[in-house]
Amino acid sequence: MVVIWSKPAIDDLKNYLEHSKMITEGKVQKYIESLVDYGNSLESNPNLGKEFLTYKNITIRQLLYKMHRIFYYVDNDEIIIIQIKHTLRNIDYVIEIIKNLIGKDMY
Repeated sequence: MVVIWSKPAIDDLKNYLEHSKMITEGKVQKYIESLVDYGNSLESNPNLGKEFLTYKNITIRQLLYKMHRIFYYVDNDEIIIIQIKHTLRNIDYVIEIIKNLIGKDMY
């Protein structure tokens, strides 16, 4: 299995880095690096996250990492990370974003 970070997920990480309220940029960078490492650990255990939503026959899973949710799905031998959202984010909003992304070119 290989973990693929979609463009929207990468954009989420960049936005968090730019708008974070953490004390230092180094602390934010370290947090993001550990979040990415945690997401990449799905390579050895793709079913680690719990089922969140099934839409158009695609089961979206959610993996919690500290203050963020990592949303992904498994497609053959690929684990596609589609969104990274803060746990305080309105979940209905997140569901709409995910539904809009399914079927679009996310790379």
